[in-house]
Amino acid sequence: MSGYLIAYDAGCGPCEAFRRAVSLLDSAKRLRFVPLGEADASGMLDAVPPDSRYRSFHMVDGAGGVQSGGAAIPSLMKTLFPGRVVPASLVRSPGGRRVLASAYSALSRLHRPGSCSLERAE
Repeated sequence: MSGYLIAYDAGCGPCEAFRRAVSLLDSAKRLRFVPLGEADASGMLDAVPPDSRYRSFHMVDGAGGVQSGGAAIPSLMKTLFPGRVVPASLVRSPGGRRVLASAYSALSRLHRPGSCSLERAE
């Protein structure tokens, strides 16, 4: 696989809005989007504990490495904005990473309880 794969909950409104926003920002089309259930069934999320697979989005690289939720935001920023000074400084500085993680955490709380859960996927 070239580029990255983003596994997200296609049945969750806020998760789908996140996918649309990221897709719009991905002008170079480096990202491919796959529903969580499909990514999970294919084994792409085997490195993620089962109880965490449906709690956030996951970014899978070409070698099968997985980053999840807020921890994936720096890689996502680098992919969406390669060579840009502002995103690079946010990703490199500890304060910037905290800001990104906090922003993701706040946004991820918008989905209704249980909308991104393992129970629903089974």
